[in-house]
Amino acid sequence: MDEYADPEFWTSADDPASALCVHRMAVARSASGVGVGARLLDWAAERAARQGKHWLRLDAWKDNEGLHRYYKSVGFTLVRIIDLPHRRSGALFQRSSGWGRLVA
Repeated sequence: MDEYADPEFWTSADDPASALCVHRMAVARSASGVGVGARLLDWAAERAARQGKHWLRLDAWKDNEGLHRYYKSVGFTLVRIIDLPHRRSGALFQRSSGWGRLVA
C-alpha cells in the first residue's frame, strides 16, 4: 500500500493525492472466509486516515465479478471500469478511509 495511483486508471480529476492505494493484496486460500482480507483492508483504511488521506483505493480484474462483490461487501464502491486491451485489471474501487471520524 502506498500513494502510487496508476496513471492509466486514476486521473487528476480523481485527486490521487487524497488516497492510499492497495496493490496486489491476496489472502491464502486456506485463510479464505475468516475475515483476514477485511481486517487487512480495515487496517489499510486506518493507516490512510492517519496519513490524512480521504480514500483507500484499489483496482481489480475487470471480469472478476466475485471479487467485485467482495469489495462491495467490505465497503468499497465501484468508481468505474477502464477497459484497456493490454490490462486485465481496470475495475476501480474506493472506500472512505474514515479520515473525518479520526479528526472530529
